[in-house]
Amino acid sequence: MERKGMKQSSLSEGAMISEGLQEMQEEERDTAAALKQLESLFAQLRDAGGYPNWEQIVSSIDSQYWADPKFIEQVVDKFQHERGMSQLFGLLPLGIQADVGVQKAFFLMRDFDILRVPKSVLERCDKGLVLEYWFAPGRHAHFENFPWSLYDSKEKKKILIDQLSSKEIPPPGNVAMMNIYGSEMSLLVTSLTGKREAFEGVFTDAEWNELIRDVYDGNPDFFSYEVMGGEYKNVLQYFSTDEIRQKISRGNEYGKDRLMYRLSIPQLRAFEFGELDVEDYKAHFEATASNLTDGFSGYEEIESEDREWLLSTLKHRAILYHPDAQDFIASKLPDLLQRLPAKEVESTLSILKIFCDRVDGFSIRNFELSCDARVNILCKGILETQPAIAKLVMDQLLDRVDQFDQGENELMNIICPDEASAKIFRQLMVETGAKFNDFFAFYLDASFGREGGELKGSTLPLSERPYIIDFVRNKIPWVLSLLQTFSHRVEAGDSPEAVAQEMIAAVGEKIHTIEGGEWDNEFLTEEGIGFVTHVFPPAVGVSRHEYRGLIQTREGRQDDVPLEWESFQGKEARFALGKWDINEGEKFSDKPWELMADVVREVNQKKIVGDGDGEGNANQNVIDVGSAQVVEFGRKLLEILVKKDAALQDEALRFGYALHLARGGMKLIPAASEREEAVALFEWSKDGLRDIADAALTAYSTIDPDGFNKQIQDALKTDISPKAKKTAVRSIIGVMKSNMGQEEKTQRVKDIFQRFGVVCDTDTVFKMWEYTEDIENGAELVEKIADIVNAKLDAANAQRTHAGKLSSVISQKIMGADGPAMQRELEKWKFVEEAEGGEELVVKFRITKERVHSVVGLNMGVCVAVDQQLWNKEDFSNVVMFGEDGIARGGMHFEIVSDNGERYLSLPGINPNLTILREVNAEKVYDAMIDFSKQCAREIGARQFLFLLINISIQIVEKCKQ
Repeated sequence: MERKGMKQSSLSEGAMISEGLQEMQEEERDTAAALKQLESLFAQLRDAGGYPNWEQIVSSIDSQYWADPKFIEQVVDKFQHERGMSQLFGLLPLGIQADVGVQKAFFLMRDFDILRVPKSVLERCDKGLVLEYWFAPGRHAHFENFPWSLYDSKEKKKILIDQLSSKEIPPPGNVAMMNIYGSEMSLLVTSLTGKREAFEGVFTDAEWNELIRDVYDGNPDFFSYEVMGGEYKNVLQYFSTDEIRQKISRGNEYGKDRLMYRLSIPQLRAFEFGELDVEDYKAHFEATASNLTDGFSGYEEIESEDREWLLSTLKHRAILYHPDAQDFIASKLPDLLQRLPAKEVESTLSILKIFCDRVDGFSIRNFELSCDARVNILCKGILETQPAIAKLVMDQLLDRVDQFDQGENELMNIICPDEASAKIFRQLMVETGAKFNDFFAFYLDASFGREGGELKGSTLPLSERPYIIDFVRNKIPWVLSLLQTFSHRVEAGDSPEAVAQEMIAAVGEKIHTIEGGEWDNEFLTEEGIGFVTHVFPPAVGVSRHEYRGLIQTREGRQDDVPLEWESFQGKEARFALGKWDINEGEKFSDKPWELMADVVREVNQKKIVGDGDGEGNANQNVIDVGSAQVVEFGRKLLEILVKKDAALQDEALRFGYALHLARGGMKLIPAASEREEAVALFEWSKDGLRDIADAALTAYSTIDPDGFNKQIQDALKTDISPKAKKTAVRSIIGVMKSNMGQEEKTQRVKDIFQRFGVVCDTDTVFKMWEYTEDIENGAELVEKIADIVNAKLDAANAQRTHAGKLSSVISQKIMGADGPAMQRELEKWKFVEEAEGGEELVVKFRITKERVHSVVGLNMGVCVAVDQQLWNKEDFSNVVMFGEDGIARGGMHFEIVSDNGERYLSLPGINPNLTILREVNAEKVYDAMIDFSKQCAREIGARQFLFLLINISIQIVEKCKQ
């Protein structure tokens, strides 16, 4: 019996094992089927030519699989190159995201970085899991974006104290370990800046200050580390300047000199050292400075009087460098440095010193070009003509090129080995101006080969290609075959002027073919794109690759343009030529642009990654603008409405510009020393930044409407007036009764609510639409719609205190006092026309949706240049202004709007480019464009010209005056 029982037990266990294996196999089959379904959907989206819609992919998977780490790992292995782990988690539907099992499965993944998950997402996660993985061993954790709202007062206090006391203090004198400890502690302390409100009720002000002070007092070397570092202003929040000066006087582990001598001038001033100490510091500095860059750290923070002193010290250092460079350093360099953006001075000097050669032989390179020509022709020319990109140009000249059997050599040794070449290089910078960087890239690509993005091979020095000046000066399109033809004929003895004239005439037909809009597949080739960019020169900073990519995604839609407008094609406008002059007695200052230029410069040098570019890790040279980050950006923008926070405003400007670039916007020039550069930055701060803010707010309100509405309630407390509510009701009924399509009606109604800072869902719109269809009695309909409107607006309890959208107010708050200051500086300029009977500029208007014209937005300098949805709208058209040379001078957007049975012509964008605004009177350009638009409106029977109704007329006038 016992054996029988054992056998039965064995059979029972076997059956259980068999059933377990069967269940595992079924789960694996289900998982495999889900993955196969996922791959199929992904492939369909790819084949359709669209970018993979991750939301579609996620929604196609049963929620049960997201809590399975093995399944997630397989998904990641297949698709992580499209979406990073943090972005993937942030884009999960809220129901799936809130599952603790799903959270744990994601947090366990080796490539998951919890520090990169937006705070708004973390606030929906399990607080125990967040704490465990945020401060996991080996992670350089900080408090930036930590979701403090998840924890009660007791928990907050414990978390903060534990982390501030958890770092092991290195032994005295160990500078390397001190630097590691200092950077980790600095990260923690710095990330507490601006977080005081998260600890209201947890610490009193006195307790809070004492907590941070204890961190510094517990380790004097960390205090010294902070004082000398870029985060020295942290210390000022917790210690008086008297206390700081006393601590500085006690010495430190960093060297025998007084710590005071190791500070920068801005630090010295911030800690309020007396004038005797400052004089002592300056005397010591002048006696010991041994490098061009010494003392220039934090140059942008140095006051003008101290800047003047610092620049004067260059003459003391000049004797350390080659005799041929000494006069340049002592007498010319101080003035040239003042032309540079303040934040670029130190980094530019760090490159410039390589060109100067030290007397002691340290860091001398084997340059072909003499030191005299290097410094007084090349470097001086770069600083004079290209101040915004001086460091970039010098960096490029120092790039090493693989010349195969000849080995590697500096680019400068190849193209500028002699004085004659240096002079041609300088002249090219003068001739091409702000487009020099684009020309230089074209010239290098035409002269060398490339392998893996790196230049390879060799070419003739510029001294053997003097005709390149004529090539540029005669405005020949920057096309490789044209450059080759031009060079061969000139080398054969033909006159450069005659060849240029002949070639311009020869390519004229091709230029006017592009102007006329006739499509040719050649336009997608390297040569063809060269001609397209010639006809539609970029406003600033767009590559030929971006032109080609845009044209490839577009189809010609000329049939969208009303036939009634055919008679207006080629209509001319004439303008007297002239120039911009500063008003007598006025002096232009670029100071209001300094912050914005610094942000543009910083972002231009970083890699912008989105949802399709992987995690980017914690790389400081990468800015992540993935979908989850855009939603978080939208949340932070609403914070700007309720508090004045300089750091938050700077962050918003930085992320906003990065998002602008990620959406296909053009790179701005990070300088405002010239009027046109200042205008470009100012225009973007008014229009581009507002559009970006609008996109981010829309993303936030779509993903988290409850959070959006709550922030609006907190930010805007005043009641909405009865009159405003009645106006909203009438507008909604008017939209509902119009002949617009259902999709357009829905969006228009949502826009009406958006003006009050309220998100309206689609179901509510449909409900109002049903009332409009079913109720014939006008008074009853008004009452029903009013009930819905009042409920929505009263619940939000918010009224806009400024006309227009939230985004307009927020963009103004981001710019702060700099925006009005820019306006005042630009008003110092006036346009002076040439005498009557002088030269004229003739432009022809063309209303177009030809495929080759689809890049005109890049010529206008507008962020909607890459908006595919706008291009595909049947009622949308571009208007281009072409000069007699066939070159575009910007233009405007037309959109036909139907409302209540009436047609309107809307002008959502009037964008003459900077070229035409440099040549002629801007107000006359504006008048001509408006006059042309009114004629077009009348021709299609438009009841009214709508640009006044969409509140852009004032912006247009201001823009054209600028």
